[in-house]
Amino acid sequence: FAVGEMVGASGRDVLTAIVAGYEVCCRLGNALDPTSHYARGFHPTATAGTYGAAAAAAKLFGLSKEQIISAFGVSGSQAAGSLQFLVNGAWNKR
Repeated sequence: FAVGEMVGASGRDVLTAIVAGYEVCCRLGNALDPTSHYARGFHPTATAGTYGAAAAAAKLFGLSKEQIISAFGVSGSQAAGSLQFLVNGAWNKR
């Protein structure tokens, strides 16, 4: 929503970007194999979600292929998705 507001996007454009973001997030989340991803100590919402957010923002910003690739690279570096909070009871996930 923030990017849509920033670029003056229509409601239709924002909805299209949201759908694109969910599509990327869900496909990547399924490809990660959520059960094994959890077993390795990662939360798929955090790891796949950053890519979905980048895809939605890229759609609204009208990024080029090269720019989207760069945005996904930044997403990869940010997508920790650690489940450590389950071990030590931290409140970061909540």
